[in-house]
Amino acid sequence: MKPFYIIEEKSKISKDALLKSALARCGISDFEYAVSETGKPYLKNSRMCISKSDTKNYIAVAVSDTDIGIDIEEASRRADIQALSSRFFCREEQEYIASQNDIHRAFLKIWTRKEALLKADGIGIRVKLNSFNTVPDTVTFNNNRYTFLDTDTSEDIICSVCIRNNLLD
Repeated sequence: MKPFYIIEEKSKISKDALLKSALARCGISDFEYAVSETGKPYLKNSRMCISKSDTKNYIAVAVSDTDIGIDIEEASRRADIQALSSRFFCREEQEYIASQNDIHRAFLKIWTRKEALLKADGIGIRVKLNSFNTVPDTVTFNNNRYTFLDTDTSEDIICSVCIRNNLLD
């Protein structure tokens, strides 16, 4: 199954309703939602994998038949890019941001990729964020290969989806 995601404004739909809508597209209408010890959401009675994210004004849900993570940020979010990058990003990520015309959007792209990867892997923030590189579109993390799908659905939103490809032997 090709992974998919939905992003909506919070004023239009709740996170639970958006999840129900996404699962209905997969033919799942009866499900039992749960959360692992590490905070990863899952369905008790289905092999489908889910991920959720929200900002002040938007919510996002991703669904796949393999591990998946999604993270969104509003482009209006302001951050001390230099301080956060030097603390949480590896050298390659810092160099990538510095090389881009819009360093703010580049920063948010890397930030959402990191969060999406940790959600897909299910470990949460239990590793040093600067210990792995999310610049390549495909990365190896915890002996799994993951691919990033970045979206350009809106000038207001930066969103990254991360899916597990296959187990490495």
